[in-house]
Amino acid sequence: MSKGSNYGCRSSSTTSSDAHSTFYTINCKCGFRLSVITSWTPDNPGRTYQVCPNYGKSTYCGVFKWLDPEICGRSKMIIPGLLRRVNKLEGELACLKEKEAILNQVEGEVACYKEKEEKLNKLEGELAKKRRIIQKRAKKLEGLIAMYNKRMKLQVGVFMVILLFIVIYVMKIGIERGSM
Repeated sequence: MSKGSNYGCRSSSTTSSDAHSTFYTINCKCGFRLSVITSWTPDNPGRTYQVCPNYGKSTYCGVFKWLDPEICGRSKMIIPGLLRRVNKLEGELACLKEKEAILNQVEGEVACYKEKEEKLNKLEGELAKKRRIIQKRAKKLEGLIAMYNKRMKLQVGVFMVILLFIVIYVMKIGIERGSM
C-alpha cells in the first residue's frame, strides 16, 4: 500500500466495515496482522498508520505504512495547541470529578450523621419521657414512704401506749401482791 491509498479513513474507528477489515487482514513479514495506530506526534498529529506489532523491538520486520496523506504545515502548528488545550481541559475535568467524588462522599457522611442525629434526638425524646415517668414514680414512692413513716410513728406510739399500760398493769399487780 502506498501513501494516499483509497482507504478513505483517518482512524481505526471508521464506520466503513470494508476499510476497517482491510486494515486488520494485512499481515507483516513476521506473519502478524498489522496494527492500526493514530499518531499524536507534533509532526503527524491525528495521522493513522499500520505497523508491525514488533515495532521498536529487535524482531521488527520493517513494515510501516501511512494510511493518511501528510497534513499541511498550518495543521501541524494548530493541532498540537488544540491537543494541549484538550489535555488541560481533560485534566481540569478529572480534577473536578475528583472533587465531585469527594463532595459526594462528604454528602454521604453528612447524611449518615443527620440520620444518627435523628436517632439521637429520638432517643433523647424517649429518655425524657422515661425520666418524667420515673420522676412521677419517685414522687409517688416519696408519698408512700411519708405515709408509711406516719403509720410507723402511729404504730410506735400505740405500741408505747400499750407497753405503758402493760408496765402499769404489771406494777399494779406487783404492788397488789406486795401488799398482800
